[in-house]
Amino acid sequence: MNKLLKFSWGHIFYLLALTTIWYLSFNGLTFLMNEGGAFNFLDNGGTAFNHWTWIIPSIIVLILGFYFAFLQWIKSADGNFARNIWIERILLLLSPIVLLAFLSLALHFFSVYAQEDKIERSLTSMIESSKSIYDDYEKYSNDRIELYKKTLADVAQNPKSTKYQSMDFVGGIEAVQQNNRIEALRLQLYPKAYIQIKDQSNRYVQGIRTNASVWNVALFGNLNTIKASILNWAKVLEDLSSHISNYEKTAYDGAKQFKASESVNASFGLLTEVQTCYITWSIFSAWGVFFFFLTWLCLLMPYLVQDRFTRNHFSLFKRKPKAIVIPKIDDPYAPFIL
Repeated sequence: MNKLLKFSWGHIFYLLALTTIWYLSFNGLTFLMNEGGAFNFLDNGGTAFNHWTWIIPSIIVLILGFYFAFLQWIKSADGNFARNIWIERILLLLSPIVLLAFLSLALHFFSVYAQEDKIERSLTSMIESSKSIYDDYEKYSNDRIELYKKTLADVAQNPKSTKYQSMDFVGGIEAVQQNNRIEALRLQLYPKAYIQIKDQSNRYVQGIRTNASVWNVALFGNLNTIKASILNWAKVLEDLSSHISNYEKTAYDGAKQFKASESVNASFGLLTEVQTCYITWSIFSAWGVFFFFLTWLCLLMPYLVQDRFTRNHFSLFKRKPKAIVIPKIDDPYAPFIL
């Protein structure tokens, strides 16, 4: 046949492969652009979602697309056959190396995917740890209220003590004063907004659990937001407990503000484990190997279905013999045969 570039079913696989490469490269780059990742220097906005997350995958797809399209074109070339066959052979031999280099971001996604169970376990543990901030706070608050209540009762029963005078107790109404001061502390530690804050926090972390999947790129992009939320919850609770009245200071020594550092550190440790899974660049995984060979085959489809020019006597591995034309016997110009 004469020179004719075929558009066939092979190009459907070719285009699907390029689309998949773009999407998985976008995911892999998003992971690596976060804090500690190899491409973090591109993230200047505090979030992984910026123009580089689509520009770089687009460049990758364009290069691979032109590379494998050129293979098809040079196979169908209608001249310079001896030169073109060597170019074709070299490009074909180099194609897996070129593909591996440009698939590194997409293959990183599969290395993260291979750790999905570990990531989900760490996120679940982080959720439980973040919830324990409120459990710890309620234990702290209840213990503080009980201690204050007991101390007030002891002081009220000893009118001659220095503490009785310092705490402005008035004979005959000590019980009322005790109840008022205990209720004031309770309202300070458990304001009306406390239940609302706790419920909002629980709904937030429950949403993280529901959407915990490596396919949800926004989840990893929001890890820093999750950290900031946990710090904010801890600060709110610490602020609620920060005020210590003079009466409470007088009642007993050692009244302290709530500190959520233990729960926060545990949550941050688990988030760091998740983050490490995402930002440790790797291209080796079982799914990655499968995807590499499948993609290579799909990108080669247009080349494989393309026919060579009819006068091209070269094949991929050897030179084809030239066709021998045998003249017809009744041809008046045929050579004389004895």
